[in-house]
Amino acid sequence: MSYCDAGIAEDLRYTAHPAARKELPNAENTAFILDGNILTSAGAGTATEFGLALIETLQDRETRDRIADSICWRHD
Repeated sequence: MSYCDAGIAEDLRYTAHPAARKELPNAENTAFILDGNILTSAGAGTATEFGLALIETLQDRETRDRIADSICWRHD
């Protein structure tokens, strides 16, 4: 049984690893998605983006930007 079969992801925007997208047909093809208090990532290659999104969610955008600058991560 997949998450979709169980109805867990019914009204949720989410992303997933490409290998899981067959089981999760509504998964969006993006690095990460924050929907409410659920943050999903497409895989290990998105770890920095995911981590910075998590920092912004738990703290604020200023903290995220400061940390992104400290690791020389390009951001908007």
